[in-house]
Amino acid sequence: MEKEDFISLLIYLLMGAVVVMIGILVFRPAMEAGYLFNSAGENFLFLFASLAIAIVANVFLLEIGHLLGAKLGKYKILSFNIFGFGIYKTRNEEGKEKSKFRFGKFNGLGGQTVISPKSEKSNPMPYVFTPLLLMLLEFVALYCVFAFIKNVTDDSKVMLMAVKYGVVVLATIGACFIIYNYFPAKLDSLNDGYRILLLNKKINIEAYNYKLKNEETEFFGEKVEEIRVFEEITDFTANVNFDAAIQETIKKDFEKALEIVNKTTADKKKMASSTYRKFVLLKVFLAYLLQSEEEATALYKDKVASTELSDLARNCKNYDGLRVYVAYVGVSEKSLNEIKFALEKKKKLDKKQDKVEAAKQNELLKIIIEKISETIPQAKELEL
Repeated sequence: MEKEDFISLLIYLLMGAVVVMIGILVFRPAMEAGYLFNSAGENFLFLFASLAIAIVANVFLLEIGHLLGAKLGKYKILSFNIFGFGIYKTRNEEGKEKSKFRFGKFNGLGGQTVISPKSEKSNPMPYVFTPLLLMLLEFVALYCVFAFIKNVTDDSKVMLMAVKYGVVVLATIGACFIIYNYFPAKLDSLNDGYRILLLNKKINIEAYNYKLKNEETEFFGEKVEEIRVFEEITDFTANVNFDAAIQETIKKDFEKALEIVNKTTADKKKMASSTYRKFVLLKVFLAYLLQSEEEATALYKDKVASTELSDLARNCKNYDGLRVYVAYVGVSEKSLNEIKFALEKKKKLDKKQDKVEAAKQNELLKIIIEKISETIPQAKELEL
């Protein structure tokens, strides 16, 4: 299990503990005192409806905070997505932009706001902190409602009691959102707590805006022309450099890509272990494109097969592992069936990614499939 996956699991457990605690300390006494509905079924429906409303309301509040914060920080809004329903900018051949409604994937707690800097002076901090400010204001308002409505057991006022305890559900889910979104660590999706850690250095803000600008280019279906490699290495700039190495690989400048990999990983202590592992897998992948079969196979066995990366590659758990596994089974093992196995795994990975990322991965696989086709001609017929 990756470190971020383990931390994410702990956060989910903490969020669950908060929900259970509120249930025991607030809702059980209220039900026993007769403040809510008379039957268990009615109380269950009330809690279920309150929970659904609370999740939707807090996701909306979180993304509204991101939208307002982006505006304050001088960013352009590329898309605003709530549970897959979103407004996306499009650009025609003349370069004119307009907004369209469509269904799309998101990377976040029920939604995502994709942004791009308007200038080098764009400041991401309002984007990060505005959702927190709105959610704290939400807590104040909900507390006032809860305190204002007095507990009664009169059946004629049961809906008033439903409002009183409904706001408790709303506040509880809001607290869970804050725990997840502002926990200062890398989780299974990019949260604002991790952004705060990243953006405490000027070089990371510079790299963050550069990355967002490139993502805007890809968002509109265009290719990134300017490829920048950062000299100062942090975990974030290392990830930006990784993207640069990927771009150079797609352009088939494999030597340049390898140069970026070697330069960035000169001191692996400057980046997270998960980031370093991505570079190792890319280096092995590039070996299959630059070195002899024997040299590349030896590197795979040394850096992947005999390490913790073996499971990641063999089971194709992410694109980085899948690419290097296709290279190994295609070039070293010359197994068409294993390539087909990996490509089936890719279909599952593609479902979790947007079209831009999936297309980029296709380009990389086409490169190694072309290499494999030199010894396995049937590989040319494989559908990516």
